Amino acid sequence: MPILFPRLSAKSFIAVVFGVLATAIAGVGYLAFDYQRQSIRHHAAEHLSVVAELRAQQVTSWMSERRASARMQGRHSFLAGEIGRWLKHGAVEGDAAAAIKSRFASIAESYGYRAVTLVDAEGYPLLSTHEPPEINAVEYRAAAEVMRTGNIVISDFHLSVNKDKREPEIDILAPVYASPNDASPVAVLVFDIDPETSLHALIESWPIPSLSAETLLVGRDENRVRYLTDLRHQKDAQFNLQLPLDQPDLVEAMGLTGQQGVVTGVDYRGVKVLAFLRPIPDSPWLLVAKVDGAEIYAPLQIRAGITALVTAILILAAALTTIAWARARRESEEKLQRANTELEARVKSRTADLERSRQELQALTAVQESFQEEERKRVARELHDELAQKLTVLKLQIASITSVVSAREPCLTQQIQEMNLLLTETITAVGQIAANLRPVLLDQLGLVTALHELVEEFSERTRIECEFSVHPADLSVDDGLATPLYRMVQESLTNVARHAQATEVIVSLYRDPAGKITLDINDNGKGFASVDQSMRRSFGLIGMRERAAMLGGEMKIHSQPGVGTSIEIVIPAR
Repeated sequence: MPILFPRLSAKSFIAVVFGVLATAIAGVGYLAFDYQRQSIRHHAAEHLSVVAELRAQQVTSWMSERRASARMQGRHSFLAGEIGRWLKHGAVEGDAAAAIKSRFASIAESYGYRAVTLVDAEGYPLLSTHEPPEINAVEYRAAAEVMRTGNIVISDFHLSVNKDKREPEIDILAPVYASPNDASPVAVLVFDIDPETSLHALIESWPIPSLSAETLLVGRDENRVRYLTDLRHQKDAQFNLQLPLDQPDLVEAMGLTGQQGVVTGVDYRGVKVLAFLRPIPDSPWLLVAKVDGAEIYAPLQIRAGITALVTAILILAAALTTIAWARARRESEEKLQRANTELEARVKSRTADLERSRQELQALTAVQESFQEEERKRVARELHDELAQKLTVLKLQIASITSVVSAREPCLTQQIQEMNLLLTETITAVGQIAANLRPVLLDQLGLVTALHELVEEFSERTRIECEFSVHPADLSVDDGLATPLYRMVQESLTNVARHAQATEVIVSLYRDPAGKITLDINDNGKGFASVDQSMRRSFGLIGMRERAAMLGGEMKIHSQPGVGTSIEIVIPAR
């Protein structure tokens, strides 16, 4: 022992030294690799931001130039005066109209417009370089805004009005003033722009060679991302490709929901990218400059391989030094494993016994529930058929006596009327007791009618608005399923009346084509925080859960304080 102990301590010390050294080297290698990765990412982000800012400035400048040109044509040009005089003289076809259209053609050729159209104050197209003059709904709304505000308006991307060849376009709309000093416009000039020739060239170019980098414009179409320009990696995507706005990792959706600057996510292909998001001022458009993450980190692949190899060698060396320890501990671990196996076997046996007891208790409960329902049915039938009928006969006899006594003994009339009223209340109470024990409608007309009656009676009694829906409308079930479902609804409404402080309850019963039945009871009451604690305190909820389990189904409860409670009971097809 004096000889072996120092040797064992030396091996342990060497193993610890190797383990610490391997961990330290692996950590340093990882930190160096991570520093390089962060540095490359930072450089790529700076490049993306420069490209995005440059493209955004170019688009902004292009929009400013177009606005200035449109403003000049609408107020400070000879064309505006010609249009004002033509409109003043009735806007009829003739030399004046031909001269105006000739000027439209010159403007379209000079500025590269696809078409120039004159729209009157009511939004009706009068003259255009394309015959017949016409505008679409987007242009009509924009023209109305121009007439209302007197401002230059640049429309969003949309398809042209040409039915034979619908092409993407943007419109610049300018108010036309009969004279420079007029305060109100008399018409609107609509300049149709082909974004393919004027705007896409500013956006789609990339300053340095790249396999994946691109810039693109997107817009928001209700709850979807709309791609406004052609995409590098997907053909015919303009206006045709739309992705959901609620996709959290989509970089285009991030920008349209308010994020700006550098982000990491996926693009329209589902590929991981690094992107810079830049809104275009005075427009609903978002400019996205992006590049694939694989291209950014490609230079790191060799370094990562070398680092991983060195790390693996060092870890292997450290692992070899621990083999001696592993052998020494193996026996103790095997003993512990055997003990764990024996313990698991005993636990499994106990669990099986508990499950068997639970199933037996559940079967006993089912039988007891069946006996109780039969007894309730019998008592309710006797109350309804025997006692209620006899009370009714007694009421008729009292009514007969009243007609005789009222003439001979007027002083007894009041007492007989009070007896008749008390008898009426007794008949009503007997009927209510019989209905609570076993609703007659459940046996005679089925579950759906009985639930309708239960919900209506609950609403009238508690003044809580209650709604019941069923699908399909002709849903029917056997008595073995109808009675538990009715009792579960009855118990739920009782809990709502006692505890929920609700103003509205919705009960829905649904059977899908496969035969699965779903029962939902929702209220807008005060709710509760802990479902488990409420289940332990409420015997009614426990009973509902057991009824669902006896039918092979399950019950789920969802509740939040101040929001309300939802109970969902799902019964599989039988």
